[in-house]
Amino acid sequence: MRSTNYKYFWIVFALTLLQSNQSGFAQTDEAQHAINVEFTEVAVLEVIGETELFVDWSEEDLEGLDQLDEVNLTDNALWLNYTTIAHNGVNYKITALCAQIPQGFELLLTAANPSETGGGTKGLAISTLPTPLLQVTVLDVVHLIGSAYTGVGEGSGVAVDISIRKIDPGKSFSEINQSLFSLDFDILSYQ
Repeated sequence: MRSTNYKYFWIVFALTLLQSNQSGFAQTDEAQHAINVEFTEVAVLEVIGETELFVDWSEEDLEGLDQLDEVNLTDNALWLNYTTIAHNGVNYKITALCAQIPQGFELLLTAANPSETGGGTKGLAISTLPTPLLQVTVLDVVHLIGSAYTGVGEGSGVAVDISIRKIDPGKSFSEINQSLFSLDFDILSYQ
């Protein structure tokens, strides 16, 4: 049965090839067709930089750090790059979450307003001041995002810095040395 189907395939292929050679492979008829493509919602978020922050301070660092109340955990800013398509009153927001924050400390998140790259309605940072990221509580970082494209890579989108602050004066940064803080960013729609 298979060889019979194969024969028919080659016969049809040969006839098609002969027919196309006679017409010169060109189509001379012109027609216009309307194509309608509709996207109801699209949201893509990419985080540039490390979202798992491992604290690894030397003994010398710790001596100096304990004189401070707050220490930056990101050497370079994280960048939130996103592309969204929204309609019918839908907006998007970007949220952050960190599940494990040691007692007596708080993580602070600072987000800049979206960079000049890209286009569309890129939204606004909720706060450009350091904002506490509470344990197991979702923090809105950027809101009022419509249809937008921020560009790709460092320098595009929203810059985010993470720092840690002692809220208990009896705590020492040595208590969190060798700790891992894992951040999770998400993009969500809302009306």
